[in-house]
Amino acid sequence: MRIKWLGLARVLGLAMVLVYHFYRGLLPGGFFGVDLFFTLSGYLTTALFLEEFKKSGGIDWIGFCKRRFMRIFPPLFLSVILTLPFALLVAPDFTGGIARQAAGALGFVTNYLEILVGGSYEAQLLPHLYIHTWSLALEMHYYILWGLACFGAAALMRKLVKDETRRARVLKLALAASAIFLAGLYWWNMRRLFAASPENPTRAYFESLSHALPFFVGSAAGALFGIGLKEKIKQCLNNSIAKWASIAAISLAAGGLIAMGALFGFNEARTYQYGFVLAALLAVTLLCGARVLHEATPQIERDPKALGFFADTSYAVYLFHWPLYIVFSHALPWHWLACLLTIGLSLGFAAVTFYIIEPLVRVKTRWQMRKLWEKNKRMKIIYPAIAMACLLGVALSAQVFARAPVVTELEMPILVGNIHQDAQSAAALRGRVAAIPAAPVIDHGRPPFWADAIDDPSLADNGWVPAVHLTSIPGGVSFMGDSVALGAVRMLRETIPNSVIDTQISRTMRMGRALLLEWREDGSLREYVVIALGSNGYGDWRAQIDFMLEELPEGRRVVFVTPYLGIPDPETFDVEIAAYYRELALELPYVTVADWAQAAAERPELLAADGTHIRGNTGAQLFADVVLKGIDEAGKGEGKAE
Repeated sequence: MRIKWLGLARVLGLAMVLVYHFYRGLLPGGFFGVDLFFTLSGYLTTALFLEEFKKSGGIDWIGFCKRRFMRIFPPLFLSVILTLPFALLVAPDFTGGIARQAAGALGFVTNYLEILVGGSYEAQLLPHLYIHTWSLALEMHYYILWGLACFGAAALMRKLVKDETRRARVLKLALAASAIFLAGLYWWNMRRLFAASPENPTRAYFESLSHALPFFVGSAAGALFGIGLKEKIKQCLNNSIAKWASIAAISLAAGGLIAMGALFGFNEARTYQYGFVLAALLAVTLLCGARVLHEATPQIERDPKALGFFADTSYAVYLFHWPLYIVFSHALPWHWLACLLTIGLSLGFAAVTFYIIEPLVRVKTRWQMRKLWEKNKRMKIIYPAIAMACLLGVALSAQVFARAPVVTELEMPILVGNIHQDAQSAAALRGRVAAIPAAPVIDHGRPPFWADAIDDPSLADNGWVPAVHLTSIPGGVSFMGDSVALGAVRMLRETIPNSVIDTQISRTMRMGRALLLEWREDGSLREYVVIALGSNGYGDWRAQIDFMLEELPEGRRVVFVTPYLGIPDPETFDVEIAAYYRELALELPYVTVADWAQAAAERPELLAADGTHIRGNTGAQLFADVVLKGIDEAGKGEGKAE
């Protein structure tokens, strides 16, 4: 039985995801569209299991898994081999780790791969081409585990309950209760995981035992409301009151989801505390409204053609759009054109996949194949053409794998910076150990970090002369930064005397404040405090900056290095942070700005493929020049007064 109007959920979910990916500032919570898909899957899966149990007295779990795999995997495989060749249009950095990405997508483990490698759906160094397949991983995990649980529950009911009518009712209530319990458990786990890492909610979002919440909200609704209804109930729903009530419910639920998309953000605590469960409940309201509308409109045999087309192709459009958008948005100077090309090609590929490839995949016998071939004469031309396109895609995909870098141009300076920073820390530790006297130490604090220069042929003179030559800084420099500064840590160590340089990937304002307090408490905070943070400026960044200035001891001078994101991210307030740094420099005499944002905007060729991180020695030298000028300017001013 095909329920009319459920396609509204698919189309709304896809539209929210597309707007979120294309124009995130318009719908920062558009990721709730994926949860609409999840809730729909949970609803239909559980409802169909119960219908099967009523008719046959059991649940064919293996058959269900086969059908789901054949529905999900062929379009997924096709999307990979047809979109990979487009990666030849962008820098090789975008294909770093592409083999792992493709394997994770086809193996339905993208979510856990991203967790293991520390990936983030919102803050990637470079966006992964197949990171969107994390949702397919969750879906497949749900199908396998929940299907197995339903199969076991059905087998148990056959043994414990003899009456067939009562048996179906008991199973229905058991599955509804189990789904509600699991939804609550996963909601608790999502909140727990977010609380453990509020600055980077990667695990809370990707974890199957967390984000499976909407599946089980949908499962509970599917068990309670189902697909098949008694004839008496159908007659009760076949009237104008039920029709307009269902339309009102659908409209309110859809409006609520869109409003949540506009008001919630990925990194906000409320999104994980109650946002996802609220979105799932609104999705259930929409689905139940569509179920009632199906019975209230018996004169309409099927969905309108336009709704049917977009609903049928929604899954394949979701698969194709993300890698195509990543390529076009970086290869073309016009964002609007990148979006149009992405939508056009995605719809074209999706239509071919659903209406031409999938019917072929569903053929089980030679007789069905002959019937399909005779019914569609044009297939004699279309199928060979598609086969040739797939072969070409495989050949070009091999070329993409061949040119994919082991270490990207973006990652290299970060890795080198980590090595130099670790070497500095090791040298400092050796110095501290050697300096420990035989007598008991009462209060030794944290001595300055001193390390010999590292011999590195890449540091050979290339004609660069630092903008400011600082021979000595008696009060010393405490420098904190994120991954952008990490790419220049070698140049900073070479040019800033008497300095402690501490940089870390994905360091946020809150983490910077914690480091500042640590330095202050152990007495190692030096006179000049350089803060190069803002590329990961989420949440309460302004409050954290104010806290750092309030907690700064007297006599200190602050140098804020303005952040720069060449590819804007609505979730990251780099422009606002840079403006606030400049505003503070005008108001407070002990604050100076080192304007990296302006320097980077004028020399974009010195940035990596993501438009944010430093590329090569020349980029690191420019960053060091900006910082040196800031420190020199701070020295002309005064320290913080009491």
